[in-house]
Amino acid sequence: MASLVTIIFIAAAVIIGIGIIAVIVGFVKKTAHSAEAQVVKELVNLVSENGMDFVSEPEHPRLISNMNRIYLPQIERDFPGFNWDEIRLMLEKEIAKKFDEKADFEIEETVISRYEKSNGKYRISCETAA
Repeated sequence: MASLVTIIFIAAAVIIGIGIIAVIVGFVKKTAHSAEAQVVKELVNLVSENGMDFVSEPEHPRLISNMNRIYLPQIERDFPGFNWDEIRLMLEKEIAKKFDEKADFEIEETVISRYEKSNGKYRISCETAA
């Protein structure tokens, strides 16, 4: 049973991570604040439609890869208008609003875990612990 709980939790974390990447990439491509909010809402809907569920009490605390100290200055240098606090709060708010009805959980932390640049494309990966 513990391994099933672990698998479900890892799957949920992966889906959230992929979704958060899509939102941040959308942010970089769009400049209007209302468009950013719409991307976040669509992301949360997409994740929830794919059957994502939360495990209420994991057996062990989960670690996330907080690389904000390393990647955030690089991202802000590449995108001067990037506001991590605003994006993080929007993501957490939309995730909490969407899944609050389905599970009793609390978002603990959202971090940038990776930043990649290749052939003019940028990818920001994030993780959320809940």
